[in-house]
Amino acid sequence: MAKKKIAVIFPKDSEAVFNIHSRRTFGGATVQLFHLVREMSKNQEFDIYSLIPNYPVIDFPFEKDFQLIKTYQERECFLKRYFSFYKTLKNLRPEIIIQRGLTLFSCLLAVYCKIFKIKFVFMFAHDVEVKGIYQTSRKKCFLFKSLLKNSGLIVTQNTYQQNTLFERYKKETLLMPNGYPVLDAPQIEEKRGVLWVSRCDPWKKPEIFLDLAQKNPDLSFTMICPPASDKNYFNEIKRKAEEVKNLIFLDFVSFYEIDSCFHRAAVFVNTSENEGFPNTFLQAAAAGTPILSLNVDPDGFIERNGYGVVCNGEKENLGEQLKNPDFKSVKIVYKNFNFDTGVFFKNLREFIF
Repeated sequence: MAKKKIAVIFPKDSEAVFNIHSRRTFGGATVQLFHLVREMSKNQEFDIYSLIPNYPVIDFPFEKDFQLIKTYQERECFLKRYFSFYKTLKNLRPEIIIQRGLTLFSCLLAVYCKIFKIKFVFMFAHDVEVKGIYQTSRKKCFLFKSLLKNSGLIVTQNTYQQNTLFERYKKETLLMPNGYPVLDAPQIEEKRGVLWVSRCDPWKKPEIFLDLAQKNPDLSFTMICPPASDKNYFNEIKRKAEEVKNLIFLDFVSFYEIDSCFHRAAVFVNTSENEGFPNTFLQAAAAGTPILSLNVDPDGFIERNGYGVVCNGEKENLGEQLKNPDFKSVKIVYKNFNFDTGVFFKNLREFIF
């Protein structure tokens, strides 16, 4: 039987995972698709192609797991990029297209797949998206219902997303929590310091972490905070961070080096208002680093597994937990939350046939 041809479309900000020398900001959707393609490439039923912008340099450790196809020039206008994609897809002739994260392009792509009888798999990347709201701008997506109507298989990250889509739109979805491979741990003599890792988006509330560092001068803090779309906001956060004497501010750490930061840290802090299923939670748990989350705990991932503490929005509790010896002494037994590819492949087969 011939292999089923699948096209996985990566976000435009994915350069850093395909070029170890790139310092461009990338997001969780990129990371999840990257790991998913690596897992899918092991399956002999599927022929996986990864569609990316025309990045000038490709240099990364796992090239053998990817069949990369360059599509559009990044500086092209939206219309030109759309037609470049159309030309690529027409030549490739995939039977399935997989795309992650709500964008205008997602909605148009779903319509394209419907017209040309290509099966479209859409994967949500954030909780706000299930209400038809864009993750970055927080503006309403007016083509959201069209996306739901024209997507053949919809994948959600947690039960909140799944339940919301069913309650609001009567849409059945495949629940597939994020996955992260277990990596060999580096030799660390002693885990030290408090770590924060996220893009510099306002809803991730980096200023709360800065305030936490100022109120705990006896502890060392590291903030890995790449710029996002609002450059003025990033510059303001960076300026404030540089005034905190017990904090190291980094505006970028490579995709291939970030895990070592989690292994060295004694505590990982998340201050976001909301998320989908943060990759950083998986990275912290895999590194044996307790998680201190202000609000977010998808499907009870942290507290159900004994991976840390959720403060239920109480900022004061963040500082209290940092001083709590019971929290600092948490010993994490990490479960391999790699993709349940068996379930995913089963659904793909049913979807295809």
